[in-house]
Amino acid sequence: MPKLIVGKKRAEFPYLTPLDVALYSLGERALYSSVKFGRARGIMDDSMRYGHNKRVYVEGRGLVDPTCFLLEKDTSVKLEKGATIGSQIAKRFSEHFGAGFQNSFLLRIAWKLAQNLVASSANLPLASTFSSKNFRVSSISTKVLIVGGGLAGLGAALSLNECGVDCVVVDAHNDFGGRTRYATYPFLNGVTYSDFIKETVKNLTIRGVRTLSGVFCGVYEEGAGVILGHDVVYKCSFEKIIFATGSRSVVPLLTGNDLPGVISCDYALTLAHHDALKGKALLYSEDPWADVVEQILARKEGLEITKVHPTEVKAILGKNEVQGVLLNNGKRLRVNHFIYCTKRQPSFELPSQAGVEYSYQRGILMANIFDDGSTRVKNVWIAGSATGLFELESSFYHGRAVGYALAENKEEAKKFLEKLKKRNLVVTQQKAQEEAFVCFCEDIRVSDLFKALKTGFSTPEKAKRFTGWGTGACQGKLCVYNGLFVLCREGKCFPYTQRLPVEPLPFGALIGVDEVE
Repeated sequence: MPKLIVGKKRAEFPYLTPLDVALYSLGERALYSSVKFGRARGIMDDSMRYGHNKRVYVEGRGLVDPTCFLLEKDTSVKLEKGATIGSQIAKRFSEHFGAGFQNSFLLRIAWKLAQNLVASSANLPLASTFSSKNFRVSSISTKVLIVGGGLAGLGAALSLNECGVDCVVVDAHNDFGGRTRYATYPFLNGVTYSDFIKETVKNLTIRGVRTLSGVFCGVYEEGAGVILGHDVVYKCSFEKIIFATGSRSVVPLLTGNDLPGVISCDYALTLAHHDALKGKALLYSEDPWADVVEQILARKEGLEITKVHPTEVKAILGKNEVQGVLLNNGKRLRVNHFIYCTKRQPSFELPSQAGVEYSYQRGILMANIFDDGSTRVKNVWIAGSATGLFELESSFYHGRAVGYALAENKEEAKKFLEKLKKRNLVVTQQKAQEEAFVCFCEDIRVSDLFKALKTGFSTPEKAKRFTGWGTGACQGKLCVYNGLFVLCREGKCFPYTQRLPVEPLPFGALIGVDEVE
């Protein structure tokens, strides 16, 4: 078995164990420090690739995203978690380096000095040199490209295949299924989610449906796309595209919400699947999915679960990692992990980039779509929880309906549309605490957004420019929802423009591609 070496720590792990899982098992939850204040940070969620995750240095490979890097041989890792002097100064005088400090009079008349200070405060890895990869470049052609291999995406593929429509399904994870890939809990007809996913993928493969896992769905234009793997790039041409990108839980706005050990319920399932989640955990339960997660985690040896409602929690305690929780009744609980299962939000970045409109209403981002998943953008469809309207079983049925509708089988589409149950759009009961972090890349707190509101920058685009919210390495993938929650408590508003979540690609990489079967 491959050995992982981190300083004086070393341990053996099963072949192809994800690096982030192995690090968590070793007790290395703090993987890097935040850019501005040098606060210890770890991985909270693995539902998609986040730019700020690429901060772990592997000897012989350089900087990697540990959620994608698999242990194939003995691996030595270097973690740079210490805060720079500049970060310590910025943290000490954080009241002067909060929202809007870049507009201050002092900064304008002494820009050169300020520029050096800001640059020195950036807590970037010492080994952040860029080395160009040698990508293997290929091309794929299909009638329908399905982005997302969860319940909705696989449901759409089943319907399209039954209608004789060629399709390709791609997913960023190494295993299909999205958040349900490790869910050993009954789904349809007593079959567990994970077994249902495995059987569905097997049947689709037998029927000739092409599937690509472990590839990142990067950039899409009309009729073409770029799909990135670890060392491969696919140039994809298609006639129509279905976004079945799923949904994810959002970090609650509690004091201490950035501590390593604060993880999403989906990531908790990943860690538990690899037996990396041990000790005492608090499950912050706001979404029905929490009941499924609780029952799965309760069966894991060496893990003790305490489930609480959002109204019970006052703060997350700890210095450089989660050590406990303070409840509103004054009681303190000692825990090693804080697992949040908040109201789910659609993973809307790629559909938004394709031109689909999303609006923020009653605490939920919702896509402007027709019942059958079609949108006002030609040849672009959305299925399942990426709409913001459906979850789990209904997400699968919606995927089935979208597939049939796209294949112009209206009768079959109608049968599945009649099975749908829209999610309960009850406004979240959590409250935004001023010391909580909204943006983890740029260290933007709730108080900074309150300052933006007080100053008159009330729209998401203006608040983003005033505070720096959503301008870090993840380009708002983690923080857009909570920012909207603070800024748009009442009424309707729209998220800021979404950036392309892609990795750097060398010029000329797409020249001379080969066709892939």
